[in-house]
Amino acid sequence: MKIAILKYGREKMGGHSALMSELRHYCDENQHSMHCYSYTIGGTKRKNYKFELAENFVFDEFCAEDANQIANELESFDLLIMLEPATKAGTKEDGRIYTSIYERVQNPLKWMLSYNIKLGFIKRVRNVLDTIAASDVISTHSENADWAIIGKRAGKPWIKTPLFKRIDEFTEYFNNE
Repeated sequence: MKIAILKYGREKMGGHSALMSELRHYCDENQHSMHCYSYTIGGTKRKNYKFELAENFVFDEFCAEDANQIANELESFDLLIMLEPATKAGTKEDGRIYTSIYERVQNPLKWMLSYNIKLGFIKRVRNVLDTIAASDVISTHSENADWAIIGKRAGKPWIKTPLFKRIDEFTEYFNNE
């Protein structure tokens, strides 16, 4: 299986890098291939970025000028995982370009994977409804998470996203009803 990950902005050490490292280990053990695309706000050219804090994880960073090429490349994958919708970083045009790439891709199964437990992050997100509408599957940390409720009302299958073990034991504290 060929898996693509689509992320908005350059990675900082945190949950996304931990999730991608775990997914890479899973793919290596099960003979799947994985490629990470990262939309770079204000970038001027496509390049690979090695994130040394996350076991030398390599991101294929791209910018607005590469949008058509990236959308075409994503068609060759079996599964496309969007780690986050566009945030309010960058311009509204950046958010629109990023979301349009995800919307245009037709071939792979599209999975919006969210495990953010901070309400502050959710308030910084753009284009959530567009992203949910374009997704085949929605994942959140809780059935009561805003994105899960919207996705289920839109008829999208929902899957619980496991959090890190020490947090997942206290999931009921993080319901953002």
